[in-house]
Amino acid sequence: MEYNEKITELKVLKGAGIDLNWKSMSDNPSELFYQWLENAIRHEVIEPQAMTLATSDSQGIISSRVLLVRHVDDNADFYFSTSSVNPTGKQLSENPYASLNFYWKELSQQIIISGKVKKCNQNDSMVDFKKRSDSSKAICLVQKQSEPLNGIETMHNAVEKMSRELESNPGLVNPNWTLFRVIPDKIEFFQGRKTRMHERLVFTRNQSNDWNKTFVWA
Repeated sequence: MEYNEKITELKVLKGAGIDLNWKSMSDNPSELFYQWLENAIRHEVIEPQAMTLATSDSQGIISSRVLLVRHVDDNADFYFSTSSVNPTGKQLSENPYASLNFYWKELSQQIIISGKVKKCNQNDSMVDFKKRSDSSKAICLVQKQSEPLNGIETMHNAVEKMSRELESNPGLVNPNWTLFRVIPDKIEFFQGRKTRMHERLVFTRNQSNDWNKTFVWA
């Protein structure tokens, strides 16, 4: 096989590659996440709250998409929201496990999370829905995500109609909107290096629900 040099010759790991004092890193992955997030914000990383969510169905067929983390609590549980009846929600119903990946190329950093997924209660889900922008609410209320579309104009017309309904009834909510909680069993903090001697710190949850911290090979 001949590789396409347009791909193989592209520069990689052009991020800042900042020096890290690993010995002083927090033993709490939630604290460490927010420390890294604050640093990403200071370095003007584009949309540092964006993450790739990977899920699979009962047959093991994997899907991934980029969405936004909504919250990270003191237990290092990660929250995101979507409809429970769209393809993502259906996969999570069949197989309630997921992987999250924050990739900040400006810093050559990743944070990788994997664990079980649970639905939050309806009240929390509705509060989350109401926090969304009006345009986001409108597209969510149409409830057509991933369905076949016979033209972009059809989508725009449907959303504009729903936006008018929202103006007259701002309390409208999508009953299928769901706030999901990822309960990690593993969280990895990855610092890329141009030498390829990447630095990786992994937290794993033990049977006492505490965190073990260890470095792993690049």
